Amino acid sequence: MRSPRQWMEVKAAGLFCIPGQCYIDPIEAVDCALITHAHMDHACPGHKMVFAHSDTLAMMQLRYGEDFAQKSTALEYFQKMTLNELEFYLLPAGHILGSAQIVMEFAGQRLINSGDYKRVFDPTCASFIAESCDVFITEATFSLPIFKHPPIEQEVNKLINSCYARSILSCHIFKLLPSNLVRSKNQFVLNSKVI
Repeated sequence: MRSPRQWMEVKAAGLFCIPGQCYIDPIEAVDCALITHAHMDHACPGHKMVFAHSDTLAMMQLRYGEDFAQKSTALEYFQKMTLNELEFYLLPAGHILGSAQIVMEFAGQRLINSGDYKRVFDPTCASFIAESCDVFITEATFSLPIFKHPPIEQEVNKLINSCYARSILSCHIFKLLPSNLVRSKNQFVLNSKVI
């Protein structure tokens, strides 16, 4: 079982890592889950044990309640962990706050499961980091050339304007935005009032 292709298996609940005895982003509650990010298609409630980035766990708790898992372990990027025979750590995925690639090492081989990721700058999360590996399991949801994403500044402006229009401003939104993204006078005033 030296090749990563031999120690990963597709089961009904999702991708299963044999040496770690854990699932990666399972679609149903399992004994042990490694979660790449808090979107519902990757993070469901009810697991006995969850390992994920601290921000991902915080979002899972907000979405599913305090008892979203029997036990959870909050990780930071590059924090090495051992789970049964598996060593693993998280790398930033650049997708959303807390999103992570899972780097798994076993028997001298390295496999990276990307989860969803983004390679362009996003001010709301840590940027994608590439590392060498023997096998890279990638998401491909938006890989077709028909998907053209607008510049991040344009999307941030849309978010700020929609919040302002609905009077639902929250300081949590603006704490995520670096000052170099606040360009117009109205946004600067709005930003300084909220912070």
